[in-house]
Amino acid sequence: MKATSAVSDSTRDGRAARLAYLLITPARNEEAHIERTIRSVVSQTIRPLKWVIVSDGSTDRTDEIVKQYALVHDWIELLRMPERKERNFAGKVYAFDAGLARVRHLPYQIIGNLDADVAFEPDYIEYLLGKFAQYARLGVAGTNQREEGAVPVVPARVLRVFRRVQAEPARRRGSTG
Repeated sequence: MKATSAVSDSTRDGRAARLAYLLITPARNEEAHIERTIRSVVSQTIRPLKWVIVSDGSTDRTDEIVKQYALVHDWIELLRMPERKERNFAGKVYAFDAGLARVRHLPYQIIGNLDADVAFEPDYIEYLLGKFAQYARLGVAGTNQREEGAVPVVPARVLRVFRRVQAEPARRRGSTG
């Protein structure tokens, strides 16, 4: 059984499609799950401007799998981090930051920190973008999670994953601050 996002007709009016978004996925030894995640993103009704999958020192076939898709989809990029012995949350943060550095120059309004072991329906991201389009003050969006075997379907951590990016305030001419 798959999760559905129930995109309403009101969000299919094109507002969601006008929001440019990026994805960053820290991945460490995700050989068993990364292809399912990639297929979920590739099948989206609204694809990202860029998706950086950061291999955080993977020693399995994660990099090989990502490279296969990056050859076919120019908006997918593999960024390889050096192998490290320790495994902790800080490594995931460093991997995300490295991915962010690769896309910082691109014109986007929404950024998603997508786990490497999730799957979702083809209209899932359209649904989330529709919420951002519908609610101008919305800063973070996501949905609930459920498991299919060992694979999360629509991540719970998405609740803090997709966020609206505010433009940095322009400095006034002659200001020193």
